[in-house]
Parts: sequence; structure tokens; C-alpha cells
Amino acid sequence: MEPENIKEEAVEVSRLHTITPISKYLAMALFIILPFIGGWIGYAYAPLKVVEVERVVVKEVFVAQPVTDTSSVNEIDQCVEDSDCVLVQPDCEDCEFAAISTNGLKDFRAEKQNRCELNPSEIMCDLVFNGEVKCVDNYCQLVQ
Repeated sequence: MEPENIKEEAVEVSRLHTITPISKYLAMALFIILPFIGGWIGYAYAPLKVVEVERVVVKEVFVAQPVTDTSSVNEIDQCVEDSDCVLVQPDCEDCEFAAISTNGLKDFRAEKQNRCELNPSEIMCDLVFNGEVKCVDNYCQLVQ
């Protein structure tokens, strides 16, 4: 057997793909400097002040007390039986329910509309009433 002659071909490497000491130092410098430059840019262009807003929702529940002093009761509150009384939903000024007689309902609605046009509501009311409207001592009242 004769020994084979293997010729190695010289592969030319481009100068751009050659690792030189300058390319090593340049890569090391970029690896160290770029995170600091990125941090400085983030710090410089960040918002000046971050404001966190905490929203608190307060739900107020009003319970109507039976009227004991009849001097403050209007004519629209007078009744004979329970069917004479109706529940009036909150108006634009407050969130309290009221009980009035059916006789004064038309006048009350007209007055409420005029009052709400002049003073629009700035709050939102809870429109749930757990109770009854009854005629007690000839006056419409809310009873829990």
C-alpha cells in the first residue's frame, strides 16, 4: 500500500471575519458601555412625575325616619289609606327617597323638573329602596 498524499487547500478568510485584538477590545467596550447608555437614556426621557390615583367609592345609605313632628309635613304628604301614597325616587339634589300622596304627585314632578334643570346632579344615586310606603296617622311615610 502506498501512502496517500492529502493536500490541504488553503481557505481564504475575509479580513472582516478575522478576529483581531482591536475587534476584541471593541466588543468588550460595547458590552460594558451599552447598558449604562441605555440606563441613562431611560432615566433622561422618563416622565418627570408618576402620579398614582386611588379612587374611593363611598356608598351612603339613607334611612328615612318616621315623622313625629307633623308641623313640617306638607299637604302633599296627607293621605287616608296606603293606596294614596307613592314612593318618589331621588331627585337631582340628594339621594333620599320620599313618600307623598297621589294628590300632590303632579305638582311635585313639575317642581322637581324645574329644580333639576337649574341644578343638574353631580352625583349618582343608588335607586334601591327596601321598604314600604304606608299611610301612618294620615301622612305618607317610608317604613323599613
